[in-house]
Amino acid sequence: MSNYIFIVGQSPHLAKEELTNLLDLSKNDGSIIGDNFLMAENDLEPQNFIHQLGGTIKIAKHQKTVEQLDITPQEWLAMIKTKEDGKIKFGFSLYNGNKKEYKKIEALALSVKKELKNQGHSVRLVSSQETDLSSVIVTKNKLINAELLFIKHQGKWIIGTTEAVQDFEKYAQRDAYRPRKDNRSGMLPPKVAQMMINLAGPDRDKIFLDPFCGSGTILQEAALLGFSKIYGSDSSEKAIADSQVNLDWLQEKFDTTAQINIKKIPVEKISTNLDTKVDLIVAEPFMGDARNLLSIQDTKYLAPIINELKMLYKKAFEQFKKIANPDAKIIFIFPVIDLDGQKIYTLEQDVISQLGWQAMPYHIKTNQLSPAGNVIYNRTGQKIQREITIWKNI
Repeated sequence: MSNYIFIVGQSPHLAKEELTNLLDLSKNDGSIIGDNFLMAENDLEPQNFIHQLGGTIKIAKHQKTVEQLDITPQEWLAMIKTKEDGKIKFGFSLYNGNKKEYKKIEALALSVKKELKNQGHSVRLVSSQETDLSSVIVTKNKLINAELLFIKHQGKWIIGTTEAVQDFEKYAQRDAYRPRKDNRSGMLPPKVAQMMINLAGPDRDKIFLDPFCGSGTILQEAALLGFSKIYGSDSSEKAIADSQVNLDWLQEKFDTTAQINIKKIPVEKISTNLDTKVDLIVAEPFMGDARNLLSIQDTKYLAPIINELKMLYKKAFEQFKKIANPDAKIIFIFPVIDLDGQKIYTLEQDVISQLGWQAMPYHIKTNQLSPAGNVIYNRTGQKIQREITIWKNI
């Protein structure tokens, strides 16, 4: 097995929890976790595994850990793969370092470039305005196995060679170019849907349900992750129609083979209308009319909406108990409303626990979790945030 470095993206805590669950690192004392990366030993295939990860933007093979940035051009060249003929392109990314350290690495890279030129090669050192190269730059310049990562961590330097990067084009296609969307209720990014599903672990043989399927984002990601028994439901006729159109499009564009059954069922009646027990429920429920919520400026007008949402979620978990197999898990979003810096939560953990569901704590250690100990996913300036919770049947 090899040590691999996972560089995580815009939601680092959620991405690291995704990796911890997929790689079963909760029992692995050998992993190293930093602010924006995780390193662990595994026998994975980076080019295949990267497509299962919503939160990881690069996977690199660990080459060495050093005290000082004093590697020679020959050592650099030994860690990357270059072409035998044609123009050679190579690059590097610095994580957690400063401008002075970047300049030092850049000087080392220029020495490598000079060495290659002396050998008679045509060479280009790929760089950007940032200290790290994006997955777009790595992909377009074909820098797989030709980019070195320098990660400063606890006074040492972790060095790795990039072996896979996130497929930005396919994510954009699934997000922006599928036929149907629902701007009224808000749209869950495919990367976040993928991370949520992965919080349940690597088992793809589970019977899967999204009872608030909307336009089908979670269903599509479940299909692409390899689930074969997938169910979706929603109280809206439009949502069912949108999901079906999007999933037909997905099957055509991405050649999926999953059988996905979609029915119009209000979540309050799902136990009497769904003809199967389920092992895994992953859902972003109705979180209120986004446009209406954005217009509210006073908590007194927000209270009735919050109470209505809490009642909906309680009824949902009551129904889930009736259709869940003994070891079932739920990954569920509870909205958090940010009203001028005051956060109003819809999660009532005691209420859900009394229904027979146990909240599962996150493995990652950070002071940036919610009061209940969950990751909150949000983008800068968002008024409606997502508290992502994990539950198991008891």
